[in-house]
Amino acid sequence: TMYDIVHSETAKEYWMRKDNLSQGIVESINWDLIEIAMSESKRSKRVFISKHASGMCGVGKFMKRWKLWQDDACPRCGEPEDAAHVWTCHGEGVDDMWDKALSDLEGWFNQKHTDPDLQHTILLYLKNWRKEEEGPILTPFFLEEIVQGQSNIGWQRFIEGCIHREWTTAQQAYYQVIKSRRSGKRWTVELIKKLWAIAWDLWEHRNGILHETQ
Repeated sequence: TMYDIVHSETAKEYWMRKDNLSQGIVESINWDLIEIAMSESKRSKRVFISKHASGMCGVGKFMKRWKLWQDDACPRCGEPEDAAHVWTCHGEGVDDMWDKALSDLEGWFNQKHTDPDLQHTILLYLKNWRKEEEGPILTPFFLEEIVQGQSNIGWQRFIEGCIHREWTTAQQAYYQVIKSRRSGKRWTVELIKKLWAIAWDLWEHRNGILHETQ
């Protein structure tokens, strides 16, 4: 509680400056459930996601800045590498890995009895985000505001666990419709951890290519 009182507003101000977000957008992120997901994750995962979300980690951009590499080239594709590039790289084997990750995520959605419209929408937006494709996507009317809210936060931030609060509300409503005793909050916490696992696997794949090449 003390830590939250002292630091939470400073942290939110940091994200507002970093991503050029309004206070309303930052407040729409489900920080409470991120906290639970963090507390249930190993320290190595907590450090990993914090470094990558802030962008300051051992990617080409910083390896060059720290004078450990001569250039900032991605070990998989040769393009300049920052933290965000780890998720969007199309180099050796990454696209196949991403396709498998989304297939596994779809399986997880089904296992957790996720609203079919909700899961279809999330998977579609994640695919388009990574392909850097823009354009209208047919979205169920009851998800339009949530999707817009998430787009304001960013889909890169989604893969890093910054999930709009209303995803939880929508999934809880679906559980009530199907008369399930499952919790939308628990679903959200597990989703955040699932997304972190995908991010971790992409990072490990990148490191595997780097060290194999060296």
